[in-house]
Amino acid sequence: MSEERLPAKIRVAAKNLFARLTGMSSREIVEFFIRYSDGIPEYPWQPDAGYRADYLYGCLDRLPVSLQRQALLALCDYSGPMSYGSPPPAGVEELRRWLHEGEAPVHDAEGLLEQIDWPYVQRQWGKALGVVDPDPEAAVSTARSLIETVCKHILDERRVDYDNDGDMTALYKRCVQSLDFSGNVKAASCLKQMTGGTFGVVGGLAGLRNEQGDSHGKGKDYIGPEPRHARFAVNAAAALATFLIESHQATA
Repeated sequence: MSEERLPAKIRVAAKNLFARLTGMSSREIVEFFIRYSDGIPEYPWQPDAGYRADYLYGCLDRLPVSLQRQALLALCDYSGPMSYGSPPPAGVEELRRWLHEGEAPVHDAEGLLEQIDWPYVQRQWGKALGVVDPDPEAAVSTARSLIETVCKHILDERRVDYDNDGDMTALYKRCVQSLDFSGNVKAASCLKQMTGGTFGVVGGLAGLRNEQGDSHGKGKDYIGPEPRHARFAVNAAAALATFLIESHQATA
């Protein structure tokens, strides 16, 4: 197994395009990737044949990161059998751009979260980043869940009690009270003004999730969020999550 991986955003986007609602069967995934390494076993790897995403990630993890990138670029141009249908061209084009440019998300979970070993937070972060274009509603919901999860992890590590009643603003306030955001006394008033504004971000994420996320049923006149709105929500959540985690580390 390769110890190096492409950024979580790229991995999740590849999964959503080629091993979720669209893309290849498990057998087709293996037959595509097996050309890149003798270390990829023939299908099936396990008695129940496993999930398609398991095979996609399993194949990638058996390649060095340079070949992971090369294989996914080839997959973007692939015109062979896809039992679940071709993925959305816009999503494929964005994945291709990330692979060519080596573009990382604005806030990449992997480097920061490796320091604190919060696997569930990393999965939430990667999911939010990876579904912005193929599934904006899921991205909106996961952006809100990311902040909730980070707050709970921080409060758990600080042994601070909190209500598990779904009130995001109260949970976030509890988390903020457990942290020291100021650090620099001279900048304290400015930082207080900025951090005060983050309550609006949290409230907005919670409201957006209720209105345009995928957690509730919708009426017939419902119009979903555009990818740009979902990207804004995810980047706002990621910026806030980064600040919370770094503040937690700085004052632990």
